Amino acid sequence: MPSGQARLTDITIGQGSHGLPCCPHVIMGMWFSTSPNDQCNNLGSVRFTDFSMHTCPHCGVGMAISSSVLKKINNLGAHRLGDTVSEMCGVGMSVVGSPNTTVG
Repeated sequence: MPSGQARLTDITIGQGSHGLPCCPHVIMGMWFSTSPNDQCNNLGSVRFTDFSMHTCPHCGVGMAISSSVLKKINNLGAHRLGDTVSEMCGVGMSVVGSPNTTVG
């Protein structure tokens, strides 16, 4: 089903656990690694394997691990609203994407 293209600074949410007293805990992240030459609404487009920064004090990064099989950006699948994010210590998803650009 088509969904909004994830872009630079769009938000991810997940849950992570390192087995510490503060775990499991909610993780909020923001995309910082995107296409160098493809933009959506004047923001870089997120692709399969791009990275986000998140609020886990133990690991701090996430990676796009699901994407469109139909649309490619720089030969990588386009990551969309609702696609899965590996939070390295858990799992999450992109919860913000383009309001007017959908990807199948």
